[in-house]
Amino acid sequence: MTEFRGTFTGSGNPTTSVASVSGITAGTVGAVSGDNKNHRNGAIVENGRVRLWGNNGNGTAAAPTTLQVSGSPLTGITAVGTFTLDGSSDVTGGIAAGADGASIYQWYGSSTTTAPTVRTVTGVTGTVVQVEAHNGYCYVLTTAGVYFWATATSGTAAITASGPIAGTAGASVMSTYAPTAGSTAVHGGAVVLEGQLKSWTITGTATGRAANVTGDGANSVASVVATSAGLLALTTNGEMYTQGPAFNNAGTPGRTAWTRRATGVSQISAWGVGSYFGGTYISQGVVHQTFAFTANAYTDKLVGDMGGKSFVQTYAADGTYMALASDGTVYYWYKNNDTLGSANPKATALQGVRNAVDLNVWAYHADTNFYGGGYVITAGACT
Repeated sequence: MTEFRGTFTGSGNPTTSVASVSGITAGTVGAVSGDNKNHRNGAIVENGRVRLWGNNGNGTAAAPTTLQVSGSPLTGITAVGTFTLDGSSDVTGGIAAGADGASIYQWYGSSTTTAPTVRTVTGVTGTVVQVEAHNGYCYVLTTAGVYFWATATSGTAAITASGPIAGTAGASVMSTYAPTAGSTAVHGGAVVLEGQLKSWTITGTATGRAANVTGDGANSVASVVATSAGLLALTTNGEMYTQGPAFNNAGTPGRTAWTRRATGVSQISAWGVGSYFGGTYISQGVVHQTFAFTANAYTDKLVGDMGGKSFVQTYAADGTYMALASDGTVYYWYKNNDTLGSANPKATALQGVRNAVDLNVWAYHADTNFYGGGYVITAGACT
């Protein structure tokens, strides 16, 4: 398994470091996050246990630790999510869930030498489908709907979740978002329920019902990425749509409305900060990078220097991007379309990585500086 990290200024050249995450030989799924204070945390599920490194506990990339409760490792875990607070805080953490609502936990920590605090989460029913953790709220999608709670950064008592959010029972896909530095205080997300895209927001203590998104294809959605700047959705027939405040520009067709952007798409990813939106998608094996802002029209650029390979997965964060090729190699690149100007993004192969099966990426943008990174899980031993 491999972790990489990068830093660059708006006009400068990126610096990149790569490290092996040793001691994990059977990782399946995971999550990663970070910020501009050299904080980041990773969590990988291995044989039902959560392996940690970074600022959420006493594990390192060279020697990941195992998440424990009362001195014993958590077991039966199937899904994880991580969060990092903004650059003014040292707190990071995450959420771990087993097969049902009786086995959900949230952890937090602010030390690289002390094990994190783990709190049990109650009030959740149904079979767990998906989990996500953020600065502000954590979410669990079960067969009963979406449950949520204010992300704990102190205390030890059990947490009682709220929910399920009305209109989310039976959903198969969930995507949620939270504010980042300098952005809106609104939290929210979206789900896909029998092909119908539905979205909601949380403002203060008020939680809106998940309402249907309308428009051509909005009732045949296969996947969605929800951000503070808008929605990115992929339909079952490969059409990609956007909707949201980032697209409220006179030069952008449809403005904020539900708008088709591409066809023949197989996979999507996106990020949002305030009214800034960016993302990547794969069409016919080729990776594209997108960007929109209320003061800039929507742009779509081909990612270059990818060796003519066919790609199957791509992950986007604010200024840092990754993609997985069908031959198991991984490419990464930096900078958003607005920073690139008229140029196209150019990727670099992640050296020493072969037989990759999964990956993830994080990024944090502060002023003109960008910070990012990610991890790659390879087939066989993660070395």
